[in-house]
Amino acid sequence: MAGGIEVNSLDKLRATLDDPFHLKFVEKYLRSNTLARFARDSELDPSKDLKYA
Repeated sequence: MAGGIEVNSLDKLRATLDDPFHLKFVEKYLRSNTLARFARDSELDPSKDLKYA
């Protein structure tokens, strides 16, 4: 089973991942029920400079 978080920018992603409610959810439900974690962060906003992406 896979899941994901979709946000509008990488700044919002960082804020979401640092949110205390998210951290508590991860600790309580996910960490004990998963074997591995795979993360892929992508900027999808076409107005961003993708030179270094």
